[in-house]
This record gives sequence, structure tokens and C-alpha cells, in this order.
Amino acid sequence: MTPYLVENARVRLRPLVPEDESLALPGGEGTLRERIEASSRHPVHAWTSYTLAVCAAGTDASLGYAALAPFHDGFRFELSAPETLAEDAAALFLRFVPHRFGICELDCGGAPVPCAWEALPGGQTLYGERVTLRRTRSDAPDTERGWVAAEHFDICAGLLRVGTCSLRTGYNEALFYGGNLSYTVFPAFRGRGYAADAARTMADFAFRAGLPQLAITCVPDNTASRKTALRAGFRPEGVFPIPKTLGLYAENRREACRYVRKPGDPPCPAEGGTETG
Repeated sequence: MTPYLVENARVRLRPLVPEDESLALPGGEGTLRERIEASSRHPVHAWTSYTLAVCAAGTDASLGYAALAPFHDGFRFELSAPETLAEDAAALFLRFVPHRFGICELDCGGAPVPCAWEALPGGQTLYGERVTLRRTRSDAPDTERGWVAAEHFDICAGLLRVGTCSLRTGYNEALFYGGNLSYTVFPAFRGRGYAADAARTMADFAFRAGLPQLAITCVPDNTASRKTALRAGFRPEGVFPIPKTLGLYAENRREACRYVRKPGDPPCPAEGGTETG
């Protein structure tokens, strides 16, 4: 499977790969190689487009593209996709891509379209079956580093603070391997289902805010975290080699075991086990 950034029930967006050479990209705005390199470059440079392939959900075959293309002193949005996928592709791209690069407005056929990031709605506290999540801070996107926005919580059981967790509310190349959710339960409180309940609670919150999917990742030999992902309703998607260009590789992580959950997914049974993040 080719790594992808985001998909909903109809469409998938993924970075370009060499096999996309036959994709009918607009000419004069950078070669395919330059566009592939631009996928991991922050911020976007004015001399080449940032382009994602448009695929049908669950498939890797490119059917078109969505792009941030240089335009005068800014960028415009370009889309080439089948009519059945165009609306979904545009909505996914415009919501989750431009704000990473500090782009708040795009030209779309002569009409300006706002692309400003908005914080997730809701109060400071989320309630799960076993835990309460108390929001400690919200981080806006970091356009220089290419980081997405994030929400951070304390995991509480009754009056006790038993761990911490975070929700990264967007999609980029690094998060395919790093995941949207992370959690840590302190050693004295492991084995009680707190991490799985925290992950379910964060996921429900994110889906209510309109995020179309979430991923949990871990190293393949972290059996405890893999069981936690399953208990939280995430389904295994595979083990992927981490590119040398990412910070995770510099942390001596070579593979990412990836689990994905989407709105409406049924629970996924798993065996018991301790939890760690």
C-alpha cells in the first residue's frame, strides 16, 4: 500500500510517487520529482506546486490530482479529478492542507476561498466510560515545521491523574507514520483499560468535529500499544518502513505499525494486556 494522508468514505489523498509519471499534471510548474520532494518540504516554495494524487477510497491508483500552485504573489487551488470524487477531494484538501503552510485564502477560479484553521469545538473536559480527559492546552499549527494543530489532555480516573494523551487534528506525511493519537498511562495504573478508553474518547471528540479518520501507530514489537489500539476500535492497516527524511527515523524508529479508525467503524475485539503509549 502507498502511504496516504487522509481519506473519507469516497476519496483518498496521497503524496505523489514515481509511478504517477503518467498523471496529467499541469505543465510548467515543476517536474514530478520536484513535486515529490515538495511533499516533505516546509513551507511551500513559490517555484513549485504542492500536489497530492486523488484516488478512490481504499485504493492507490491515481485518478487525478489536487494542488497548491504558484499564482502571482500567492497560491491557487487546482483540481483535476472525476466528477464523482471532485467535491470530496476539494473538501478534504482545502480543510487539511493549506493551513499547514500558513495559507489562509486560495484563489479558486477567480473566487477567494478561506482556508483558515479553526480550533476544535467543545469544552475543556471530555468524558469516557472509565476516564475523564481534562484539556491542558491547544497548539496551533506550526507552519515553519509543517506541524498540524494538537489538543493535549490529562487522563484522570476519579480524582487521580493517571496519564496524558494528545490528539493531532490534521494530516501530513509525518503523521502517517507518527499517528494522530498518542497516550501514556503511568506504570502504577496500567492494565485497567484507561489508555483504550482515552483513545476512544478522543476519537469520538474528533469525529464529532468532522475529522474523517484517525491513526494510532507504534513500533511493531510494542505488543501492549497494539492491543490498546485494537481495544479502542482501530483496525490494523500494516507495517510501513519509515523514510530516512523524517524525524522518527532519527529517533531510531525504522518501522511503524499503523492502526486506523473511521466514523461508524464497529468495535474490533482484542486480547487483554497492559497499555503504554
